[in-house]
Amino acid sequence: MEETPDALVQARESLLKTVLESYPEEYKEFVNNWHSLEGKAQGSVAIAGIFIAGAFAYLRENIALMNCYQKTLLGCGIVCLLITVAYSIMALRIRKLPAPPMGEYLDKIVCDLLRVKDSELLERIPLFVQDQIIGWRIVRKGLSDSNLRKAKNIWIGQILLVGAILIIGILALSTLIFNGFVKGG
Repeated sequence: MEETPDALVQARESLLKTVLESYPEEYKEFVNNWHSLEGKAQGSVAIAGIFIAGAFAYLRENIALMNCYQKTLLGCGIVCLLITVAYSIMALRIRKLPAPPMGEYLDKIVCDLLRVKDSELLERIPLFVQDQIIGWRIVRKGLSDSNLRKAKNIWIGQILLVGAILIIGILALSTLIFNGFVKGG
């Protein structure tokens, strides 16, 4: 196979275009993950909110019957639920992310390229593709970092939510066991 300068240029351009074409699909996957994480954070807030309302209703109805450790359990459960809400809201907060290199971004670069001399245009086409790849890398990193932060906040919130549910479950069982015998016996 003969390696002519034109063949090498075409091979490089083909490789760069392959990389460039992969970014929009990866971007869509990151955006889908972002939406999924948003849904999980919203779900955690809703579940925690229901348990907070239930915990305060329980407290209002049973405070006179509760001993010190039951009040402590309920307090710990409520604190875990409130922290769950805080971490979930941190996952939901709006972040500024770089926009994908499409539309106006490409329009500006193409307009600039169309102003160069015909003799320079062929030399600049690979640079045009490389500029787009650089733009996509920036977008990819921003979305990846954002999704990782969201996932970390959601994970911490979910651990606390499970902890709160367990604590409240133990409280409910202890109330049935101890207070049930007191009322019944």
